[in-house]
Amino acid sequence: MLGVDPHASAVFTPFSREVFWSMVNAGDTLRNLDDYVAVLFARVVRVLLYVGANDFTCDWPLHPWNLKGKRAGMMRSAQGLTFLTIDGAGHMAPYSKPVEVLSLMQR
Repeated sequence: MLGVDPHASAVFTPFSREVFWSMVNAGDTLRNLDDYVAVLFARVVRVLLYVGANDFTCDWPLHPWNLKGKRAGMMRSAQGLTFLTIDGAGHMAPYSKPVEVLSLMQR
């Protein structure tokens, strides 16, 4: 249904030290992306930021968004930037709520 190869391994590992260190050694670490985001907005590129509602403990002024008539999370959107939460999802939102994340990508 979501395009996952049915022959793919069912084993899921949320963290791999090998992958982590490969990324660190390649220079793929956290960095400030303010300048890149500013260029996206200047070029009027739509941006979606999402988090699992169970991942953060902040109080954002958001409004509900729905999927198939049921609340799926909270959102706020302005000038091409959309920020939203996904109810019932944690840090790995695509893993715990694949249908909801897919619907966001298709909008």
